[in-house]
Amino acid sequence: MIAIIGAGLAGLSAAYHLKGKEFRLFEKEARPGGLARTEKQDGLLFDRAGHLLHFRDAKVKGWVQELLGDNWLAHERRATIFSQGVETPYPFQAHTYGLPKETVRDCVQGFLEACLQAERHLPAPDDLAGWFLHTFGEGFARHFFFPFNYKLWRRDLREMTADWVSWSVPRPSLSEVIAGAIGLQTSPMGYNSTFLYPRRDGIESLPRALAAAVGPIETNRELVEVHPKEKMLVFEDGEKVRYRKVIATLPLPELIRRIQGAPAEIQAAAQGLKQVSVLCIHLGVAGPPISKQHWIYFPEPGFPFYRCGFYSNYYPAPAGRHSLVLELSLRPEELLRRGPEIQESCLAAFRETGFLQSAHRVLHLSALALPYAYVIYDRHRKKHLPRLLAWLRGLEIYPAGRYARWEYGTMEDALSQGREAAAEVRG
Repeated sequence: MIAIIGAGLAGLSAAYHLKGKEFRLFEKEARPGGLARTEKQDGLLFDRAGHLLHFRDAKVKGWVQELLGDNWLAHERRATIFSQGVETPYPFQAHTYGLPKETVRDCVQGFLEACLQAERHLPAPDDLAGWFLHTFGEGFARHFFFPFNYKLWRRDLREMTADWVSWSVPRPSLSEVIAGAIGLQTSPMGYNSTFLYPRRDGIESLPRALAAAVGPIETNRELVEVHPKEKMLVFEDGEKVRYRKVIATLPLPELIRRIQGAPAEIQAAAQGLKQVSVLCIHLGVAGPPISKQHWIYFPEPGFPFYRCGFYSNYYPAPAGRHSLVLELSLRPEELLRRGPEIQESCLAAFRETGFLQSAHRVLHLSALALPYAYVIYDRHRKKHLPRLLAWLRGLEIYPAGRYARWEYGTMEDALSQGREAAAEVRG
């Protein structure tokens, strides 16, 4: 029997692709979906932060569309950055028109100097701060990349590596930077320029469709121990389950902590992995339109949130009602110290932006904590992650998904990794 731990997108995808094999799918929550979950309040939908379906693989896209049937809408990204009192299109590095002239000068001049440095073919630094300076120049780094990324990652950017930036941070050409500085339209940039989102019932529509296709899911089943020598799993309710192989989607440090007999150096390497947590402040609002954007970035330290997402711009929301999320990045230990007052302080800060006005009436205000949100790419991860994943595979435990593989990935990646893990255990 193949055991699948976790019924998020990766686990559900693994189960889907194991059809014809004997497996059991275990989920610690009361319903499947993982972070791809949706709640309904006052007729409005609220996901667990932004969950949009961006695709690079046409086959995965076609599969998702087949699963959703007619329950999807295609969107062209509408995203901006709010800084220095000005709203500019995303990405910042290609749209400085409208910012103070001194800021535009700093950015264009710094990018030109970076281009000249690039002609010397010097290797880019491996730390994140150095990579931003090397790639975009001092102006873009100072006015956007440094403040925004410190706000997101909650640590000195020199401690982080730049392993993840190649596919996620778009780099414009010099002509595109100049065009964006004088107000000319540039082509959409980045992996997320288009996306799909369900027409009804929020992002949880996708795991529901997958769950319906894979058969029974054992919910409220939390794994507490893995005994690799005996090939046995122990659950919180006391049941012991024999397995042949395991596909695991829970966070890598949590998985290795549960493995009995794991060597001390493996345990230390796993516990040295770091992440940031996210606190979602959910707002339901009645009144006139707030913004036509899908999301807005807030790089400046004066606002506690780094991004605002407008759920009600993804789906046909009730007229005159809006659902949105303010996202705060916190170290895990900071998350534990945050009290309910953070909701009111974020609401007050959002009013200061001018997007929320006196004509708007707040219908709903709540907070949702995500202890695992973004994994940290640092030298410890770079050194130890390959060994940890190889050690698990040696035990016939196959990690799948963003936190099990400890990487920065998309929903498409989770679905693909579930499929790949199913192929591994079949092989």
